[in-house]
Amino acid sequence: MEFEETISSEDQTFCSPTKPTGLLEGTFPKPLSSPGKRIKVLIRDATSEDLPALVDIFNEEIATSTCTFRMRPVDIEDRRAWLSELTKDGYPCLVAIHADDTGKETTIGWCNLSRYRYQEAYNACDFILSRLESSNSERRTVEISMYTHRDFRGRNIGSKLLKAILLEAQKRNYRTILAMVAADPASSDRERFWVQRGFELRGTLRELGFKFDRWVDVGVYQLMLEGLVHRTKDN
Repeated sequence: MEFEETISSEDQTFCSPTKPTGLLEGTFPKPLSSPGKRIKVLIRDATSEDLPALVDIFNEEIATSTCTFRMRPVDIEDRRAWLSELTKDGYPCLVAIHADDTGKETTIGWCNLSRYRYQEAYNACDFILSRLESSNSERRTVEISMYTHRDFRGRNIGSKLLKAILLEAQKRNYRTILAMVAADPASSDRERFWVQRGFELRGTLRELGFKFDRWVDVGVYQLMLEGLVHRTKDN
């Protein structure tokens, strides 16, 4: 795969910081990119070499936003086990790589699909498949997660990751993708991101989590993959 140039688009705050907290000590890295500057991005499979960057990105989200309901920072070994589990189960995990003017490459975001629930009906497990003749029985429900480095939001990175992960989902014959989106004062851009790219709000789960001293609702957004023809927006 080759690097593609990208510049500002509508995926503005994915995710948006809610507030700084004491959940994560230390300072975050200096800005990696200037706003509005055209950048080169490559989308590829995640490897162990990406883990340090993924840890930094995720820990900032843990400390500053409701994009994740985790409360404690993760480390390299936690993410190594996470990536290993995804790989073992055959779920895709893609990263966005930025190349600066000197050619230095930096991991600036990721997107992955994962098991939604462990009950057999969600996953069309082997003993069910053995009783069904149609190849459509292989399709199953998955959940999507996506995070980008704060310095690269609004650069179309989310759109590129989503477009690539949808292709991977279609290759695996998945049936539907769910995005669980925290509904709080900083979430309007997140919600618009999913809706503009074909996901539909199926309902809101009230007060599902408690973070930053308040209860947080979660919206359930769904995309049906059958018959999907590049509905991903890529400005």
